[in-house]
Amino acid sequence: MKKSEQVITHIERIGSTELPSTSIKFRKFTHPADTWFYFVGKNGSLRAGQSLADSMSLTASVTRLIKERQLRDDFAKEESI
Repeated sequence: MKKSEQVITHIERIGSTELPSTSIKFRKFTHPADTWFYFVGKNGSLRAGQSLADSMSLTASVTRLIKERQLRDDFAKEESI
Protein backbone atom coordinates (compact mmCIF):
# COMPACT_ATOMS: atom_id res chain seq x y z
CA MET A 1 0.00 0.00 0.00
CA LYS A 2 1.39 3.42 -0.97
CA LYS A 3 2.06 5.99 1.74
CA SER A 4 -0.67 8.29 0.38
CA GLU A 5 -3.17 5.42 0.60
CA GLN A 6 -2.08 4.74 4.19
CA VAL A 7 -2.55 8.39 5.13
CA ILE A 8 -5.99 8.52 3.49
CA THR A 9 -7.03 5.30 5.23
CA HIS A 10 -5.92 6.77 8.57
CA ILE A 11 -7.82 10.04 8.20
CA GLU A 12 -10.92 8.23 6.91
CA ARG A 13 -10.84 6.00 10.02
CA ILE A 14 -11.21 9.10 12.18
CA GLY A 15 -14.32 10.16 10.22
CA SER A 16 -12.94 12.50 7.56
CA THR A 17 -14.59 12.68 4.14
CA GLU A 18 -13.13 13.74 0.81
CA LEU A 19 -14.19 16.99 -0.83
CA PRO A 20 -13.61 18.25 -4.35
CA SER A 21 -10.17 19.87 -4.56
CA THR A 22 -8.99 22.63 -6.88
CA SER A 23 -5.39 21.41 -6.47
CA ILE A 24 -3.81 18.92 -8.84
CA LYS A 25 -1.22 17.84 -6.26
CA PHE A 26 -3.40 17.48 -3.14
CA ARG A 27 -6.66 15.72 -2.24
CA LYS A 28 -8.88 17.63 0.21
CA PHE A 29 -10.63 16.13 3.25
CA THR A 30 -12.78 17.50 6.06
CA HIS A 31 -13.87 16.25 9.46
CA PRO A 32 -17.19 17.26 11.08
CA ALA A 33 -15.52 18.25 14.37
CA ASP A 34 -12.78 20.39 12.77
CA THR A 35 -12.88 23.88 11.30
CA TRP A 36 -9.94 23.20 8.97
CA PHE A 37 -9.21 20.87 6.08
CA TYR A 38 -6.72 18.06 5.57
CA PHE A 39 -4.69 17.99 2.36
CA VAL A 40 -3.02 14.74 1.26
CA GLY A 41 -0.27 14.91 -1.35
CA LYS A 42 0.49 12.30 -3.97
CA ASN A 43 3.61 11.26 -2.07
CA GLY A 44 1.73 10.86 1.24
CA SER A 45 2.40 14.28 2.73
CA LEU A 46 -0.31 15.57 5.04
CA ARG A 47 -1.16 19.20 5.69
CA ALA A 48 -3.92 20.85 7.74
CA GLY A 49 -5.36 24.35 7.57
CA GLN A 50 -8.13 26.64 6.32
CA SER A 51 -6.56 26.58 2.85
CA LEU A 52 -3.61 24.86 1.23
CA ALA A 53 -1.64 28.13 1.25
CA ASP A 54 -2.26 28.62 4.99
CA SER A 55 -1.76 24.98 5.96
CA MET A 56 0.97 23.43 8.08
CA SER A 57 2.66 20.06 7.70
CA LEU A 58 1.52 17.09 9.77
CA THR A 59 3.55 14.53 7.82
CA ALA A 60 5.92 13.60 10.66
CA SER A 61 3.05 13.04 13.09
CA VAL A 62 0.97 10.88 10.79
CA THR A 63 4.02 8.88 9.67
CA ARG A 64 4.67 8.02 13.33
CA LEU A 65 1.02 7.00 13.84
CA ILE A 66 1.06 4.78 10.74
CA LYS A 67 4.27 3.05 11.90
CA GLU A 68 2.81 2.48 15.38
CA ARG A 69 -0.35 0.98 13.85
CA GLN A 70 1.74 -1.32 11.65
CA LEU A 71 3.75 -2.47 14.68
CA ARG A 72 0.55 -3.17 16.64
CA ASP A 73 -0.93 -5.09 13.70
CA ASP A 74 2.26 -7.11 13.25
CA PHE A 75 2.36 -7.88 16.99
CA ALA A 76 -1.30 -8.96 16.97
CA LYS A 77 -0.64 -11.29 14.03
CA GLU A 78 2.30 -12.89 15.82
CA GLU A 79 0.26 -13.47 18.97
CA SER A 80 -2.59 -15.08 17.03
CA ILE A 81 -0.23 -17.69 15.55
